[in-house]
Amino acid sequence: MTKHFTAEFKLEAAKLVIDGYTYVKAAEVVNVSHSAITHWVREPGENARRASSEARTARAA
Repeated sequence: MTKHFTAEFKLEAAKLVIDGYTYVKAAEVVNVSHSAITHWVREPGENARRASSEARTARAA
């Protein structure tokens, strides 16, 4: 079964690596695979746009 994560979650997880965590440690902290963290760090702009969009949608609801 595939897990689905919000863009905000992905962005926060990627920030762990940007802030100094290793990819492996960041993956352990947020309980996801190393490859997921790697992917999310490579595409922070896309995750930031999605997080912003999701936040706007949540506020409008």
